[in-house]
Amino acid sequence: MNDETRATFFRQGGWVSFATFTGGFACYLVHLFAQKAGAAEYGNFTTAIRLLEMAALPAVGLQTVIAHQAASARTPDDEARLTATVGALAKYIAGVWLVLALALFVARQPLGQALQISHPATLAMAFATALCALLLPLAAGTLQGRQQFAPFGGVVLSNGLTRLLVVAVLFEWLRWRTAPAGMSAVLLGYAAAVAIAWWTARFTFTTSNQTRTDWKPWLRRFVPLSLGAGAGIFLMSVDMIFVKRHFGEIQAGLYGAASTFGRVVPMLLGPIIAVMFPKIVRAAATGTRTRALEWTLAVTAIGGALIAGGLTLWPELPLRLARFKPEYMEIAPLIPQLAWAMVPLVLGGVLVNYLLARDDHRVVPWLLVLCVGYAFALEYFCTHWAATPSPLASRFTPLAWTLGAFNCAYLAVTLGFALRRRAVDAAAARAV
Repeated sequence: MNDETRATFFRQGGWVSFATFTGGFACYLVHLFAQKAGAAEYGNFTTAIRLLEMAALPAVGLQTVIAHQAASARTPDDEARLTATVGALAKYIAGVWLVLALALFVARQPLGQALQISHPATLAMAFATALCALLLPLAAGTLQGRQQFAPFGGVVLSNGLTRLLVVAVLFEWLRWRTAPAGMSAVLLGYAAAVAIAWWTARFTFTTSNQTRTDWKPWLRRFVPLSLGAGAGIFLMSVDMIFVKRHFGEIQAGLYGAASTFGRVVPMLLGPIIAVMFPKIVRAAATGTRTRALEWTLAVTAIGGALIAGGLTLWPELPLRLARFKPEYMEIAPLIPQLAWAMVPLVLGGVLVNYLLARDDHRVVPWLLVLCVGYAFALEYFCTHWAATPSPLASRFTPLAWTLGAFNCAYLAVTLGFALRRRAVDAAAARAV
């Protein structure tokens, strides 16, 4: 990577990171208002957020595969296939969502009881938001793949700022302090991001062409990309669902606060990976060289250590800045544990995206095994520790250590496959 492209990489990464930090900070400020509803309602809100993340797991794969397709497009025919694919996917997503919405309406009561969510409207809001979360990556992935990071960052920024504005109006002006109110803010934030992303990328989706998508090769790429990229989201998000089911609403609300701030590491460093991915795809498609992987690893390693180190020194600071109630302070010792557990997850995410950008999918089955093992481990520890009389932070410590252990395994597996990929690429370069 020469000086010019290095400067471009850090300028683009800096803007996307700033937009994501600002938008993410706005999302964290939403919790300042949401926790005013009380621990029980806040637990419902954070559980709905995690459910949304789980329901939107295909969105990770959608954005990844669309970004891959956009970054590797080199001819007008490639552009036409991208247009046809995006248009067809939008129709399919809307159709499937309508069918699932009917099923959710029929099963709303037993599902709410199983998840211990008292307001059916909370689930309805989360499911409506899932539609936006599945439509957003079609446009955002195109912007990312084309390396149009200025509007891409604007989309991320609009989501957080809209969410914060709406929740402030609902909680402070209208005094509607419930989980459905919080989820309605999330819904409107996603809706604003979708509107901006689709309007910005309209030149792609409104092109007239008669190209039909060949779905077999597309699906052969989508499935491993979706599973590989979604594995990290699963490891980062699924714990709240188990905690909510075993520990009840009050304790789940306290854990949700620690989990929210413990996840600041991937929230702040993930944007660098989004900048890296299309550069590696483009380099592979054009046969050029890039050092985006090395720079991304350096930034995420240093940044992760600094963020987790800061939370270790001042674990109560984010709770106090967000003006959480005094009863939340007992969970503060858990925040640095969760933050350090996220560092290997972010580093592994860099390597996974590198492998997926190179169309190397051999790591995916191993990541699925890790996800299944993590789910079983969570079930075991939640069942064992939920009824113990130890202090609350100590009761959740085994979960934090379990998360850290599986994230380290995630990093080790991805590192092994990444080193093998680099060795193969180096041998091929020497042969040429």
